Amino acid sequence: MKQLNYLSIESNFHADLHSAARGGTNIFDEMRFYETASALSNLLAKIPSDKMKNACFVIDGHTDSVSDHDFNQALSERRANSIKKIMNGMFGIPQHRIVTQGFSWDKKAVEKETTPKDFAMNRRAEIKVCFFEEQ
Repeated sequence: MKQLNYLSIESNFHADLHSAARGGTNIFDEMRFYETASALSNLLAKIPSDKMKNACFVIDGHTDSVSDHDFNQALSERRANSIKKIMNGMFGIPQHRIVTQGFSWDKKAVEKETTPKDFAMNRRAEIKVCFFEEQ
């Protein structure tokens, strides 16, 4: 029987990942793309090689509370899918091993957004690494 386990490797990405994953339309977008790719490379390097072949990834997209919930729900889904696109395109991780979901502002890192930094901390994607093991 196989059991799903999580590695104790999690990463948060605080950037406008939707435009970053498109490859960018200006120098700022391109910088965010390469920062995201670099952070993903660092995350993947932490996965033991014997676990990588069975690794799967859960990517949660989040937003701040500036816009209405429906808009932010779609934005959070795009944010998670942007990470998936980079993981598949640049790192060759099969799409079927990457699950994405959006949470709009429903799971805030900072509950009370009062400063620009608070809002920025809630605009993020979180990645959890999981794998199946024989029991």
